[in-house]
Amino acid sequence: MTDLAETPRARTRPNWSSIDSALTAGLRWTFETDQTASAIIHHHGAHLHVPAENRTLRFIPIGAEGRVVVVLEVATVVPASSPQLPPTNPLRDGELEQLHDLLQERGFSVADSWNGHPYVTGSVALDRPAHPGLIASVLRYQQGCQTHDQSVFCRCGWYAAGYADVALPEAL
Repeated sequence: MTDLAETPRARTRPNWSSIDSALTAGLRWTFETDQTASAIIHHHGAHLHVPAENRTLRFIPIGAEGRVVVVLEVATVVPASSPQLPPTNPLRDGELEQLHDLLQERGFSVADSWNGHPYVTGSVALDRPAHPGLIASVLRYQQGCQTHDQSVFCRCGWYAAGYADVALPEAL
């Protein structure tokens, strides 16, 4: 019998073509897409749904320690029969590592990763900063409404107006 701890992790990517497409679109948005001087985007960035895989990829321009974070998450979570049990459809074992490998194959240095199987989300922090225009649009969000109370929760419509100016990732 083989000790599982000594068995190399399988690096196959079953049916990852749709995730590859979403990853390409999200990385282009994060690192190559300029934003207007009026664009305002929430600090959680943008997300792309991958229905064929029941996954979402989220691209956070300023995440952990100021790094770009790519989050892989189960789009529709199926709860267990008891609230004390984990969901029945977490990320697959090795799935976060596959994302890590795919990012490195594309030339991105991975600074850190966390969660993954048996959870419904997994995150990868990259060593490269987001596009300066994207960073500026997140900083505008964090500064809040400059006309009223400097809160991100101001009801005057400042965020909706700024978000309308955001260049979002290309549709899949």
